[in-house]
Amino acid sequence: MLLAAAVLATAAACGDSGSGTTTTSPPVDAAAAGEGELRIVTADGIALGDVLPAFETATGCRVTVDAGGSSAEVARGATATSADVFALSGDAVLSLVAGGVAAPLPRGADSDVLPAVRQAGEQEGQRFGVPFAWGPELLLSSRKAFPTPPTSFDSLYDPAYAGRIAVPDDPLQIALAALVLGTSDPYALNAADLDAAGQLVQRQRPLVREYWSDPSDLAGLFADERIVLGQAHGKVAASLAALGVDATLPAGAALGWSDWFVTAARAPHPRCAAKWRNYALSPNVQIALAHEASGSPAVHTACALEGPAACSADHLDDGTLLGALHVARTPLEPTGIGAWEQTWGAARR
Repeated sequence: MLLAAAVLATAAACGDSGSGTTTTSPPVDAAAAGEGELRIVTADGIALGDVLPAFETATGCRVTVDAGGSSAEVARGATATSADVFALSGDAVLSLVAGGVAAPLPRGADSDVLPAVRQAGEQEGQRFGVPFAWGPELLLSSRKAFPTPPTSFDSLYDPAYAGRIAVPDDPLQIALAALVLGTSDPYALNAADLDAAGQLVQRQRPLVREYWSDPSDLAGLFADERIVLGQAHGKVAASLAALGVDATLPAGAALGWSDWFVTAARAPHPRCAAKWRNYALSPNVQIALAHEASGSPAVHTACALEGPAACSADHLDDGTLLGALHVARTPLEPTGIGAWEQTWGAARR
């Protein structure tokens, strides 16, 4: 199920129009003894195993991890679960907020989080969730076809490569089209911007060999030389290096991805959930989780532990990238996710 549909289903289940809701509750004392249990529902591709034992030992909160499917499926099923924490992609965080499922962060709790990354969880003056991994969207190119990798996402719309391009099957691809067209905020499109991006996606359609959703399909396309250009991030992009595929970040405005923990508004074990939130913000945990996802930690203090070389590789001091980065978020206004889904469906037919 596409993320857009999950957003609408989540919001509808709570009687919300999709404009966003906030949830208030009494402050939780993270220093108090925990309830002894914590349940985390994780989306596909998010691995927590290496950081769980230390948390359980330090807090006495025994962790149960349940697989929830894709981030879209985690968001869709959030109202029907008894989870304390959701682990999912950043482009689904505001869908949980829209459905009244997400608890707001205490003020100042995420002060060390990179501002460019935490924007994916901001709405109406409140912040929701803790990012623990992020990175830029990358342009993929076959080294055999491109000894020198292309330097612009424009290449994904170039008729010269017709039938040899693969891009994700996701309505948020509209944001890439908007970025190529020079839109200032590719996740906050007005009707005219959305229409223009949809037209570019439509012009791209004859060029696309496959809209991929399974990373193994993308790998097969490159391995068989059916495509020479693509787009991916994180683990997916890193896994293709062995196939002779370069992953590059074009200069200028950039799109980004992120992975988050979001505390449930009605968490059955709120003190253990608060302890997990604080634990997830610690630099050593951020580094472990981010590198497992082939991404970068979201807290700047990770630099002190990583050292200069790793800090540079993780872009934590890259003011140029961070200043140009648009991390994927649920587009709720001014056009809204429903309009994005309709535009995507019509343009990629």
